[in-house]
Amino acid sequence: MNTLITLRQVGASLHLHHRSVPRLIKSGYFAPSVIRVGHSVRFRADEVEAWIEAGCPAKQNWKWNATRAETHAGMGSPKTGSY
Repeated sequence: MNTLITLRQVGASLHLHHRSVPRLIKSGYFAPSVIRVGHSVRFRADEVEAWIEAGCPAKQNWKWNATRAETHAGMGSPKTGSY
């Protein structure tokens, strides 16, 4: 499922204040993709969850495969198309 979550939700998942998340992004440590929706910032919940489960590796060490994640999540065949 392509659920988008907020900075506050990412911060809560990481047990950090939500203002710490942009600092992680700017430092290059935060690996999940940033999605801009107007003036808001969102993240794919499944990507953030996979990143946390992988031990929060640095961006240069992180490679996330959305197709593989959807298939392993029991979602059947990969979805095609764009946002």
